[in-house]
Amino acid sequence: MDLVKLSLADIRGHEKTKSVEIEKQIRKELALLKMDVYGARTAGKTRGLRKTLARVLTVRGQKKG
Repeated sequence: MDLVKLSLADIRGHEKTKSVEIEKQIRKELALLKMDVYGARTAGKTRGLRKTLARVLTVRGQKKG
């Protein structure tokens, strides 16, 4: 599963346990990218992962309320 290109419809289709698992994967990937000092092409991927993380957290908040 490509975490950068995860659509909103896909996120809404998952249960809470799956969304928590996706969130952990994204956070782990972001941590690895932040530690990669010499990675020249990490800016775009980092931006995409942050947007996907925001989508996951937003959908989970909407389902909660």
